[in-house]
Parts: sequence; C-alpha cells; structure tokens
Amino acid sequence: MERPKVTVHKGATIATGEYSNVRIDYTVEAEVPSGKTASDVITTLETMFDERISKQRETAAQKHNVGAKPEEADWEKLPWKKYTRGSGEWIPSETKGAEGLLARLQGSKGVWQASDHSYKLSRSKSSGRLFIQRFQRDVRGG
Repeated sequence: MERPKVTVHKGATIATGEYSNVRIDYTVEAEVPSGKTASDVITTLETMFDERISKQRETAAQKHNVGAKPEEADWEKLPWKKYTRGSGEWIPSETKGAEGLLARLQGSKGVWQASDHSYKLSRSKSSGRLFIQRFQRDVRGG
C-alpha cells in the first residue's frame, strides 16, 4: 500500500542591497510516515524552510553591513527565564518591551536570527498561550 504524500512549497524574496533582491524557493514532496499526520510533516518541513530562509536573510544583511538594530539591545533587558532542562530562555509573548520582537517574529513566520541569538515563537499545547524562545547562537564561524 502506498503511503500518502505531501508537497510543501515555501519561498521568499531577500533584499541583497538597496535596490536589489534575490528570490529563493524550496519545494519538497515527502511521504507521511506511519504514526504521523500530514500536518506533522508539513509543520516540520515549513519550520525547516523558515530557518533556512532566516539564515539566508541574515547572511545577506551581514554582507551589506546591516547592523543590529538598537531595539536588540533592549531585548537583552527583558525578563528572560532559563529553561530548567537544556539551553535557552523564554518569555511570554505579551511581556512589556517585547512588542518589537514579537512583531519581527510574526513577520518572519515565527523564526528569526539576530546577531547573538536565534528567536522562535512557540505555542503551549495545554494553554494555547504564545511564548518567545531564544537560544544563544554559535558565532565563532567556521
């Protein structure tokens, strides 16, 4: 018996200068493994694409000397809570002072790379509340 398949397409136009840009597109067809739903597979692929697109936006911004915005320094002052297990920190999305970060995340499909951290929106499965997660980036290069 043939497994069901899903096709996911995601694209973005990335600014590469004041008057130039480049278009990137990803398309993947994948089988839905047993024990998973089509929605699970789609969400996984979209998250992967969003992360790649965010990295490509960041790379383009760095090549064109687009520095960190002043508001990023303010985000360091937010009341981040460390995870009890693993790395990273989180705050509720409605935290005062996080409005700009929330807007940026919503405008970039919930994933964004800043100079020192990766940010991601997440929703509690139990309460439905929206949270902002952040993880320290490895900026050593390589």
